[in-house]
Amino acid sequence: MHKFLACAALSVTVWSTDVSAGNTEIQISELERRIKMGLPPDGQTLFDNVQSAWKQYRDLNCQHRQTSYPLMVSEHECRAGYDAIHINELRMELQWLTGIAGKFP
Repeated sequence: MHKFLACAALSVTVWSTDVSAGNTEIQISELERRIKMGLPPDGQTLFDNVQSAWKQYRDLNCQHRQTSYPLMVSEHECRAGYDAIHINELRMELQWLTGIAGKFP
């Protein structure tokens, strides 16, 4: 029972992010642009492929959740939650990239 409550609390924390869809899309686009500036051409292509696959994963997962559990989370809330997590991942990747001497996107 305690494990269930802990998972439920984590789920609420992750999905109760205060972000708007337009704002997150702008943030993601800007972070993607800055990261790509610091990558070599083959890294840029791979990065584009990863971002495309991530967006497909997010969209399909949210579609599944909305179809299977429509009363639990809306598709907008689901996407906002995934986008907030992804923004943090992109920020971390940008920090890794700018921590390398000579690369300043």
